[in-house]
Parts: sequence; C-alpha cells; structure tokens
Amino acid sequence: MGRRATFTDEMILEAARKLKGEGKEVTGWTVHSHLKGGKISRIERILAENEVTVLDAEPVTADVVLTLPSQFQPQVEEMQQALYNAACEMWRTSTEMADNRVRDEFVAAKKAKDRAENDLVQAKETVDQMEDEITQMESDVESLQQNNAALDQQLQQEKQKNAAAEAEINSQAKTITELRKTTQDLEAELESEANAASEMRGQCTALKSRVAEMKEEMSVLESKCHASGAEAANLKRTVGEQAVSIEKATETIASQQKEIDVLETAKNKKESEAEDLKRTVAEQASTIEKATETINTHQKEIEKLTAAKNKKDTEISGLNARIDDRCTAVTKLEKEKEKLQASLKAAEQKASELASAQKRIRELSTEAGELKQEVKALNKQLGVLEGRLGSQTGNSGNKK
Repeated sequence: MGRRATFTDEMILEAARKLKGEGKEVTGWTVHSHLKGGKISRIERILAENEVTVLDAEPVTADVVLTLPSQFQPQVEEMQQALYNAACEMWRTSTEMADNRVRDEFVAAKKAKDRAENDLVQAKETVDQMEDEITQMESDVESLQQNNAALDQQLQQEKQKNAAAEAEINSQAKTITELRKTTQDLEAELESEANAASEMRGQCTALKSRVAEMKEEMSVLESKCHASGAEAANLKRTVGEQAVSIEKATETIASQQKEIDVLETAKNKKESEAEDLKRTVAEQASTIEKATETINTHQKEIEKLTAAKNKKDTEISGLNARIDDRCTAVTKLEKEKEKLQASLKAAEQKASELASAQKRIRELSTEAGELKQEVKALNKQLGVLEGRLGSQTGNSGNKK
C-alpha cells in the first residue's frame, strides 16, 4: 500500500470555494469529506488564515398568532369584569406555562448542542490522531519496504558469493582430481622404473659374480701357465679373451650403473614431485574445507536474511491491515460526524425557534400589558358612561 495523498493549501482553498459556490457549509469537516482526507485541524487553520467564511444556515422562525377577543359588552359590568379576570388569569397561566416549556426546551436544546459540539470536537481530534497514526504507519511501511529491498539485495549478493564459491570449489575439485590422476601415473612410472632398476641391479650382481668367477679362472690358468709352457700360449690367449670379456663386462656394468644412477635420480625427482603433489592436494583439500565452511556460513546468513525478510513482510502486512482498520475507522467517524452535524443543525434550529418563541412571548406579554391598560381605560370610560347614564336617569325622573 502506497503513501496517502497530501493536500496543498491551494487544493484546500479550492475545495472550500467550490463548496461555498454550491451553497454548502464550509467547515473543516466538509472540506475533509470533499477531499477524502487531510487533517481537520490543518484545514481549519488554513481556512482561518485565508478568511474563508462559513455559510450560516438561515434560521427558520415560526410566527405565533394569538387572537384575543376585541369586543366587550359595556352594558354588563359583571360579565366584563369576569371576562377581564378570566383573560388575565388565562394569560398569566399560559404565559407561565409557555415560559416554563420554552425554558425547559431551551435548556434541553442547549445541552444537546453542547453535547453535539463536544462530540464533534472529540471526533475531529480522533480523526486528526488517526491521520497522524496512518501517516506514521505509512512511513513505517515505507521504511520496512526499503529495509526489505536492502535485504533482498544483500540476499542476492550472498547468493552470488555462494555461487562463486561453489564454482571455485568445483574448479578446485577438478584440479585435485587431475592432480590425483597425475600422482597415480607418477607412482606407476616410479614403480616401473624401480622394477627396471631392480632387474639391472640383479644383472649387475650376476655380472659381478661372473667377473669374480672369471678372475678365479684366470688365477687358475696363470698357475697352470707356470706348469706348462705349451699350454701357456693357449692359456694366454684364453686369458686374453677372458680379459676382453671382463673389460666388456666391466664396461657393461659401468653403463648399467650409470643407468641405475639416472633411474635413481629420476626416481628421487619423481618422489619429490609426488610429495609436492601430495602437499598441493592437501592444500587444495584444506582450501575446499575452508570454502565449504564459507558456503555453510553464507547459507546460514542467507537463512537469517530470508527469516528477517519474512519477518519484515509479516510486519508490513500487519501495518497495512492496521492502516486499513484506521481508514475504516476514519470513514465510520466521518459518518458519525455527519450525523452529529445534522443533530447540531437541528439543535441550533430548535434553539433559534425557541429564541423566536421567547421573543414572541415577550412581545405578547407587552401586548397583554397594553391590553390591560386599555381594559382599565375602558372600565374607566364605562364608569364615566354609567355615571352619565345615572345622572341622566335622575334628571328624567325629576322632570316627571
């Protein structure tokens, strides 16, 4: 869920002018309802700063017409006095009842108006508080989303590092396999050369034994040479031949000894190379173990990041749900606010009607006082007329 729309001062004033042009009441509540959002306290402050007036509803007044008898029978004094007394008593009683009723209605209307105004103020404060909470929660959601994006990026980086480490391990494992194969080939070659050297050593030993035997034979032949001269020439030839054979055998032995030395040198070199390969394999194995540990560490970090991401997603879902609840509550409060405004208007209208009734009652009281004065004047005139009538009656009797 994205951030809620913010309303500029111009947008608020434009909404107020539109409502005023439509003949509607311009208040913080009506502008808030028209814009579908915004802090009521801020809207009222902007309206006050720009001197946007509120349209007052025209009070509805009810005219009370009181019809009083306008004719009296001057001939019957008792009936006139009785009517006068009855009218005065009736007027006093009705005025007192009307005053009491108006007073009670006015007090009740004032209390209802005060309650409606208090409820309206509380509703406005609640809406402003919820607007602040929604703004804060939306800020929290945006912060959590940024953290979630950072976690996603870090997770991708860890996965890339993990993939690179796995590729390096695979490459090193392939190198180790090749080194092991090379080591096996060198060991087989060393074994073959060792067998060849062993065979040459056997041949050298056999030749040395043969040379020793030939030397012994030469010694025998030389001893025989002293015994027989004839045989000496033959023996000398035989000895010469044996000497040539011995020289050739000695040369063969020397040649084979050189080959044995070369093979020994190659063997030592191969053994050194084999040791180096073993050390390299051990180092590669250690590197693989370290890389495996690194991969395990990265895997644990990936699991932690995934858990943190899931936790952040849960927090974001919870905040979105709270924002939805707050929006629903704001909508409900706006509906209640409209009802309170309607009740407040009705109470104001009723108070206006009661004020008009009180004014009319005061006017009627004034008129009643004037009527009383007129009745007194009529009674006085009636007395004068009766006196004149009596004097005229007396004069007529005297004349008779």
